[in-house]
Amino acid sequence: MFNSIKLAFLKYYKFSFIKALFAALIFLIIHIFSNHEFIRKYAEDFSFDITNKYFINFNDKIFISPKIKVFVVDDKYLKSENLLNKYNEVIYGYTFPRDKIASFIEKLDSYVDSLNENIPKVLFIDYDMTYTTTNYNTELSIEDEKLINVLKKQRKYKIIFPKTNNQNFIENLDDPEIQKLISNKDIIFSSVGLIVSNDDINRRYSPYKEFEDKKYLNITLTIFNMFKDKKLEIEDLTKDDIVENRIIFRDYNKLNVNNDFSYYQSDWANLNKYSANFPLNMIIDEDFKNSIIFFGGSFSQDDVFKNESLLGISDLNGIDVQANALMTKFYLNGKLEKINIFLGLLLVLIIFFFIDLVIEIIFEIFSWQSNKISEFVILLILSGVILLLLSNYILVHYNLWFNWIVPFIIFQLIELAELFKLKSIFNKLKKGKK
Repeated sequence: MFNSIKLAFLKYYKFSFIKALFAALIFLIIHIFSNHEFIRKYAEDFSFDITNKYFINFNDKIFISPKIKVFVVDDKYLKSENLLNKYNEVIYGYTFPRDKIASFIEKLDSYVDSLNENIPKVLFIDYDMTYTTTNYNTELSIEDEKLINVLKKQRKYKIIFPKTNNQNFIENLDDPEIQKLISNKDIIFSSVGLIVSNDDINRRYSPYKEFEDKKYLNITLTIFNMFKDKKLEIEDLTKDDIVENRIIFRDYNKLNVNNDFSYYQSDWANLNKYSANFPLNMIIDEDFKNSIIFFGGSFSQDDVFKNESLLGISDLNGIDVQANALMTKFYLNGKLEKINIFLGLLLVLIIFFFIDLVIEIIFEIFSWQSNKISEFVILLILSGVILLLLSNYILVHYNLWFNWIVPFIIFQLIELAELFKLKSIFNKLKKGKK
C-alpha cells in the first residue's frame, strides 16, 4: 500500500502543484479587482451571505459588548399613544411627533433616576431632526419646544441624533443651553448612512458622511468609540470598502407578544427589542448599566430594509440594521479586514495542491481513474466544505475575511477544464476508430 501511495504521489504531485499555482494566480487577479461591482456582487456578497447564515451561528466565540436595548415604534406603541386611526394608519404626517420623543426621554429619565449606579451610557433617537414641525421651518412648534426643554435637563447619559442634512434644527438652534450641551458632547450628531447593494439589500454602512465640509461619524462608530480607549478615527476608515463596513445580521426571536407590547431576543445575546411602550420596570435593573438605548422605527414601508438574500432573516427597520451594525463592531472588536493577500495565496496554493493530490492518489490506488465525473464531484464537495470552514474559522478567531467562494470557483473551473479536455480527447479517439 505504501509503495502504491508513493508511486501515485510521484506521478501526480507536479501536475497538482501546477494547477495549484494557476489557481493562486487567478485568485490574485480577482483579489486585485475585488472592488469591481461584478466581483462584489457575485463573489464577495454571495460568499459572505452564506458564511453569515450557516456557520457563524455555530461558533462559541465569547466577546464583550454592552447591552443594547431597542425600543421600536410598532403598532402596539402607536395604539397605546392613540396614533393609529380605525384603518390602522398613522394619524401624523411625515414627521414623528416630537412630543412623543420627549415623553420617551422623560420616561427613561424618570426610571434611570431610580437605578442608582445602573445608568445607560447613551440614548440614540433615530428620527430626522432636519426641520422644525412648523410651516416653512421658521419657528419652533409646541412639540419642538417640548423636546428642546426636555433636552436641556441634566442627565447622566448622552443623547445622539441623526445627521441627515446640512440643516438640523437642534444643532443650529440659537439657544445657549443647547449649544453648551452640544459643545460638551452631551448631545451628539452622527450620520446614519446605509449602503444598498445593486440587489437592493443592505449589507454595509457608510462610516461617515460630510456636511458643509465637516465629517460626521456613523452612529455605529460614534457609540463604539465611547467604549474603547483606542478609537476609530475618520482618517483610518475607508468609506466605500466592501469588506470593512460589512454588517453581520442576526434575527430576532419572539419571546413575549401580547395585545399591549412585544419583546424580542436577538440571536446576538446582548441585543433585545421591545415595543416602545414596554414597561421599563419589567427589565432587569442591571441590564441598564452602561447600556445603549435605541428609540425609533417607523410604521411606514419607507423604513423597511430588504434582507431577502441567503441570510434567511426577515426584513428589518432601519434601527434594527443600526443595532446589528453596532453588534458587529463589538463582535469584531473594530473593523473587519481582508486577509493578507500573501497569506491568502499561500492558503489557496496549499489547499488546492493537497486536495487535488489526495484525490488523484486515492483514485489511482483504487483504479478509479476513468471515473472523472465522480472525481470532480468529490473535489467539489470536499473543497467547498474545507474552504467554508476555514473562512469561518479565520473570521471568528482572527477577525479577518477570507473569501472562500473565489478559490472554490477557481478550483471547479480548472477541474472542469481538465474534465472537458479529457472528454474531447476521448471523442477524437472514437472518431479516429471509425
